[in-house]
Order: sequence, then C-alpha cells, then structure tokens
Amino acid sequence: MGRAICRSLPDYPDFELVSAIEREGSEFIGMPVVIGENHISKLSYSGDLDEGIRSATVVVDFSSPESSDKLADTLSMYPRVVAVCTTGLSSETLSKYKNISAKSPVLIASNTSLGVAVQRELVGLATRLLGPKFDVEIVESHHKNKKDAPSGTALSLAESICAERDMVIVTNRAECSKIREKNELGISSVRGGDVVGEHTVYFLGNGERLEVTHRASDRSIFARGVLELITILHDQKPSFYNPAELLRLLR
Repeated sequence: MGRAICRSLPDYPDFELVSAIEREGSEFIGMPVVIGENHISKLSYSGDLDEGIRSATVVVDFSSPESSDKLADTLSMYPRVVAVCTTGLSSETLSKYKNISAKSPVLIASNTSLGVAVQRELVGLATRLLGPKFDVEIVESHHKNKKDAPSGTALSLAESICAERDMVIVTNRAECSKIREKNELGISSVRGGDVVGEHTVYFLGNGERLEVTHRASDRSIFARGVLELITILHDQKPSFYNPAELLRLLR
C-alpha cells in the first residue's frame, strides 16, 4: 500500500514524501522510491523507523499489528499526526494510540475508502430508522491471501450498528444448534481469488430487504482515500478520529 500512496502523490502537491519505511529484512530496503508512474526520487526505502518519524510531520501506517504497536512506542517519544490503517490491532495497541492522541491528531481507519466511511454512516442511519423489526447481517469478501476474518471493515460496520442497537456479534454459526436470536448480528467471511474487498450489510424484514453494499475494484482507492483524510486530519486538534468524523468536518 505504501507504493500505491507513492504513485498517487503527484495528485497531492501539498505533500512531500520525506521517508519510506519498510519492514525489517524487506527486499525493498535500499531501493529507490518511485513517485507517480515512473519518477525515480532521491529517496530510498529504509528500515530506520526512528529516523523516518523524526523527519516527518505526518505518518501513515499500513503495516501489521506488530509493526503498528512498535510505531506507537516510537510516536510516544516523537508525537506526530498519524493515520493508522492496519487491521487487527490489540486493545493494548489502541490504548497506546489513545494516549498519543492527547498530543497529536490520530486517525484509526480499518478502511480508508471514502465510500466505506459513508457506508458506515448509512448503516448507522438504517439501523436507527428500521429498528429491531429488521434482522441485520454482514457478508464480506476478500482475496484468498487475506489473513484476518472477519475483516476490520466488517467489524467497523458492526460497531456502527451496535452503536444504534444492543446486538451480539456472531461469526460462526456452525457452532450453534438453535434458531437465530433477534439480537444477533451475523458476520460471514468469504475468501478467494483476487477480490479487493466487498462488504454488504443486509437489513432483512418481513417481505422486504435493504442492502447497503460497497465494492472495491482497485486498491488505489485506499491510497487516495488516506491522502484525502490526512489533508483534513493535519489541521485538527489532538484527538482520536475515524474517517466519517473527518469527512463530517468538511460539511
């Protein structure tokens, strides 16, 4: 995803790339960073996280839960505006970023698509207006190499639903031997092929069904999305933010 951001940077002239950090042992360390489609910059990929943070004013993290936790430790010493776009973060890691948000704006985004941010808002509204007479289910699909299930985006959609209704998330009905409870919120995961990402929230009533779907067909939407979001984040006061909150600040 870092390279996708680099390809999108020419469309955001207010940003200057000052460092590109790769995981320890990465084959890309030492290689030149390509900006846009073919501009070879003077920067090279580095494994020096501390130096990369010190030279930056805004940090974007698409990595792993372990690397995001390490980043939080570094940011506790060098507070920066940060967008954390890694899924599967532990409660301990989130607590670290909560502490950082007392000094700098922090965005936690399981999905940086602007469409998904709006989907969360629509899902919350539908949950509130339709009420308990409608059952709610989530189905998410991703490529065969995705490790976590349910996806972080599915869990964020569930969070928006549960903020409006008291529901219990169920992810494995194979272990159930009873009919669906009224307050169940089922999440089903599909893995296969090269699916970038698809999330559908079903509101199932008697005689009618409402579906709120977002489909991603190109991973570049996440790169463009995070660049749009940090444009807003950079000007905010220290706090904890999600994508929908930042988009609302524009209206």
